[in-house]
Amino acid sequence: PAIGTAHGLYKGVPNVEFDLLRTITDRVECPTVVHGGTGLSDEAFRRCIENGAAKINISTALKVAWCQNQLHYLQDHADENDPLKSDAVAMNAVADIAIRHMRLFGCKGKS
Repeated sequence: PAIGTAHGLYKGVPNVEFDLLRTITDRVECPTVVHGGTGLSDEAFRRCIENGAAKINISTALKVAWCQNQLHYLQDHADENDPLKSDAVAMNAVADIAIRHMRLFGCKGKS
């Protein structure tokens, strides 16, 4: 069931139904996944976790970082012909976002 999140980029601030998330996590016997986490505030992430979310998807944030960093690199290095260089820049940006979220989500020591 939808709790107010959606895949992709939000046009406004999402209205996350944390009570519904808690109800779902209390009733099911499997980990609860929040789809459409990109664009949620740090506070919304914390509340999702407090209400039982075991996983929060942020794929769009990673894809946007990849594309933006590729674009900026290629604009700044128009004569560059080695895609491994632009890939490294983009991968570092994606890693930075992933690490930030993993820390925010409290992933240390969990798998």
